[in-house]
Amino acid sequence: MKNISKFLIVSLTLALAFSVCSCTFVKETAREVKQVSDYTQKIVAVTQITNPEEVKEKADELIHPSCEFTFESIMEKLSEDSDLEGIDFEALLDQGYSIGNPSMPEIKFNDPSTGGNIYAVTLELTAGGEVFTVTLDILSDAAGIGIYDFDISK
Repeated sequence: MKNISKFLIVSLTLALAFSVCSCTFVKETAREVKQVSDYTQKIVAVTQITNPEEVKEKADELIHPSCEFTFESIMEKLSEDSDLEGIDFEALLDQGYSIGNPSMPEIKFNDPSTGGNIYAVTLELTAGGEVFTVTLDILSDAAGIGIYDFDISK
């Protein structure tokens, strides 16, 4: 009887601990989804800027501090992407571009290696009259919120 009582007490304690942890995770995720959604609007706002130097400056601010993307490394990634083979992305961007139709952020996973949650946001990018689908991985951790990775497809 004593062992059964101990087992029940330990089981109830563990169940309570798991439910508290899961409630905290749900509340944190709900708060972060709102922040990531607001952040997505900042990304869209950058496309309204007409000064190329200001665009580069603002775009750099959107990159997560732990990510090493630069304008040059982004263009290099685009040129190496097999989905964009044969497309001169820089030339298309020079013809004008816009970003719209952002999706609601969806939690992709909690990444222990980064210490935060990664959210996926899908946007429509129109560059030089061609439409692309952009999926942004946005990292939210103690260092802040920012673009951590991306994928573009035609």
